[in-house]
Amino acid sequence: SVCGDCAAAIKAAIDVGPSLGAIMAYAGSMPMSTATAITTQVLLGTVTLAYPCGSVVGKTLVFSAMSPDTAADANGTIAFCRLVNGSGTAVLDGDASLVSGSGTFRFGSLSAILGEPLSFSYGGITVG
Repeated sequence: SVCGDCAAAIKAAIDVGPSLGAIMAYAGSMPMSTATAITTQVLLGTVTLAYPCGSVVGKTLVFSAMSPDTAADANGTIAFCRLVNGSGTAVLDGDASLVSGSGTFRFGSLSAILGEPLSFSYGGITVG
């Protein structure tokens, strides 16, 4: 399917580079595109992906086990996340929500507390 092909393309883009891909959680306004640099947004924490980052099931990229950030970088409310590949290149930006919401990236809590663990709760990205 077209959606499955898109999920496979996202997976392939994440698994590029010498390091592991990551989900970077930010406070502030989401940039208009991944080509737009992060400027005034505040990095709250980074969740590291496995290699390979996951598998495609239908139109969903299901992430493999992720390593939580053991100590958040700052206090704030997670508004969006930037998914980067192993070279640090942005692959996808998406809004954040609680697990019960419909955000691209879902967390048990949107509150990041400096020095406290930060983990991504929903293990996939559905395309389409």
